Amino acid sequence: MCEDFFEPTNPADTDLIPLYPDETLEDLQRDGLRLIQKKDGFRSGEAAVWLAAFTAACWESSPRPSLSFAELGSGNGMASLLLGARLKTARGVGLEISARQAELMGRNIRLNQQTSRLNCLQADIRALAQLSQAQWPALLQPSSLDFVMTNPPFFTAGPLPDGGFGQARTRLTQPAPPGEAERRGARSEQNGLTFDRIAQVASRLLRHHGCLHLLHTAARLPELLQELTRAELMPKSVRGISSQTARGAELVFITAIKGGRPGGFKLEPTFEVHGPDGQLSPAAQAVYGPAAPLSVKQLWHRVKMRQNPERRVGKLVVNPGGEQNEP
Repeated sequence: MCEDFFEPTNPADTDLIPLYPDETLEDLQRDGLRLIQKKDGFRSGEAAVWLAAFTAACWESSPRPSLSFAELGSGNGMASLLLGARLKTARGVGLEISARQAELMGRNIRLNQQTSRLNCLQADIRALAQLSQAQWPALLQPSSLDFVMTNPPFFTAGPLPDGGFGQARTRLTQPAPPGEAERRGARSEQNGLTFDRIAQVASRLLRHHGCLHLLHTAARLPELLQELTRAELMPKSVRGISSQTARGAELVFITAIKGGRPGGFKLEPTFEVHGPDGQLSPAAQAVYGPAAPLSVKQLWHRVKMRQNPERRVGKLVVNPGGEQNEP
């Protein structure tokens, strides 16, 4: 394993999982899952819910006794956790460049007692793409996975356009604190991390006829389909995601097959998140599910508030800000 990679961030379970003042604790309302997120950095949201749900739906009827997957750009692990709740036979690895987010995913895995099924590696996809097969980390071997899922940066380097999912205009030329740098990196391709490289890495990881499941912006659909084909990933289906009824799709969920043949492409019905009244649509409610919220005791089970004014995560020094009181 080269120096660009850290060891898996999932040590054995401990009795208490730390929660720091710069973090929130949230109920995912599925199988009792909880999520720790940074207040000032990248925060997972609807996109992770759709990615996990649509990906899981593609494999619910699979005859395989177990499924192996990777999430590229896994952040704090929300999508992988939700996917694991839907696919009980799936085991996966999250690949994340941010030391803060990789450490956070490790804690979320331990908090939800998923260390036997999920792991996280801090690694740079750009570095991974340049390695020979013998240099790849043991948890991510070429041609070994049933599927890869990813919600990569939507925009090319430069200003971010305003959009229906709350994107704000900003330029990527000024240095930024860790939290802002994480948000920029999640939204916009930076430092050579372009979609074609992501597609190449996904293609190398997948077994023959394995699938890439991808959530991206609809504005880049022609380019995405072209780059997938170049990476020997044949597009199989596209589902549009619209924030509201009668609006065009802002996002697309794409499935592509490694080594697939042309023909048989399917355009799925558009998934509408909100109805005309602005409330969640029946389809979106079905994705979220009917689970009741956790009680305060359940939410805080195995969680311990920490008041450290400064702590180290990987090679970064984090100075927590904000306040959060233990119940």
